[in-house]
Amino acid sequence: MEMDPAVADAPLKVASSKIRFIGCREELLLASSAVATALLTLYLFIIKYGLFSKLESDCNLRLLNSSLAWIDHGYWKLGGFLYFQEEYDGTLPLNLYKSHSPYYVLPHFWATSHAGKDAFWVVTGLIPVLVAFVLSLALAVIAWGSIKALSTNHSWAKLRGAPFVGATAAFSITFTSEPIWSLAWNSFDGSYSIVFLTVAIALTCLFNGRLIRWLSMLFVLLASLACARFGLVMLTSLLIIRFIALARRTSGARFAGSAFFSWPVIGLVFLLSMSHFVRVALAARLLGLQFRGSDLLPRMGLSSWWERAGQGPLNYLTPLDAFTFLWRQSGNVINNLPIWISIHHLMIWTLAIVSMAMVMGARNFFPTRPCLELLLFLPLTWTILLNQSAAEHPDLVAILWVPSYVLGLAFLATQLFAFLRRHLRKTHCYLYMSGLLWLFFLWQNQYIMRAYPQLL
Repeated sequence: MEMDPAVADAPLKVASSKIRFIGCREELLLASSAVATALLTLYLFIIKYGLFSKLESDCNLRLLNSSLAWIDHGYWKLGGFLYFQEEYDGTLPLNLYKSHSPYYVLPHFWATSHAGKDAFWVVTGLIPVLVAFVLSLALAVIAWGSIKALSTNHSWAKLRGAPFVGATAAFSITFTSEPIWSLAWNSFDGSYSIVFLTVAIALTCLFNGRLIRWLSMLFVLLASLACARFGLVMLTSLLIIRFIALARRTSGARFAGSAFFSWPVIGLVFLLSMSHFVRVALAARLLGLQFRGSDLLPRMGLSSWWERAGQGPLNYLTPLDAFTFLWRQSGNVINNLPIWISIHHLMIWTLAIVSMAMVMGARNFFPTRPCLELLLFLPLTWTILLNQSAAEHPDLVAILWVPSYVLGLAFLATQLFAFLRRHLRKTHCYLYMSGLLWLFFLWQNQYIMRAYPQLL
């Protein structure tokens, strides 16, 4: 009598399901570690250290006064530009601020106009929380998609669990990183733009289809509109990557997210970026508004004003000082931190960015490479071209480097996982990776505690 094939295969199916359950349980250990670091970060900043009650920095007071000026005198009468002063007595502002694209203050304005100053401070406190969630998920998707799309001859391609390790590491490292939480005290129009761009790239890594392609392009255009300087720097980076691809005779259709590099999108990025400068010119001529803020040459460190620039006791004399964010991200800690803290900070950030750059060299393995190049070239272009601005505000420019920093460390974590899998049991590998995420959480958290004394 022959046995039913379904009955004969039952033990194999049970064994297979047990193996899958064990694998899920090991991955759950790593996921739990990443979620725990995020929850503990929220607990420390919001509950223990009272983040929402310690937001009255000079930058946030400028945003509040800009919102109040719009309410008192009319958004359109002021051309939608920022007042950006620490003091406001209710009189009509005589000088407005032209250096920032003002759209990032619209949530503050809407909250203040409908529910008063208390709502303004709630929005100010929620912004770093929302940025942490969105940017963490987006970078986790990019890490997962990049590793998942590896060509079959890459050493990680056949390693089960590698995409999950990269994504989990990216989520945990992003959520606990210092540049994101510095937004609680020093808001930046470019922070919105880097979030929009990262989300756009994440969509192309996660989904296919015409609708997703159009949606991702919309986020790219929003990134250029939210910060004019970011848009121009992104335009430069897009052109560099496109011309490099032409030099390699790489077809644009082969790009992951190739729509970003198409001429129509590049043209719209240019127009939306320039719209801010056109608005400034029209407001000055038609509305008679007066503006203050740095022009292009001082921002690039190409004028004598560069020699008199400085934040605190530092004097910035060369374009190399634009990379001071690698040494100290916060203006609050200049000449205040122990030297070993700055050295460790420099080593970790340099290691991460160099690792990201090395991934760029693996052009035969990563189909998502052009998008990863954009995340690396864009902050590099910003730092080189706007070197005085970058040197003057290390905590602001640092958030533009977060994607490269996070993805570099995530790829390093994946490489370490691949190495451990060749020598250890799978359970031990996940245990070590979970411990590594906690070490990064502790490192980044203690740096924030030192860099932002107003949090304590």
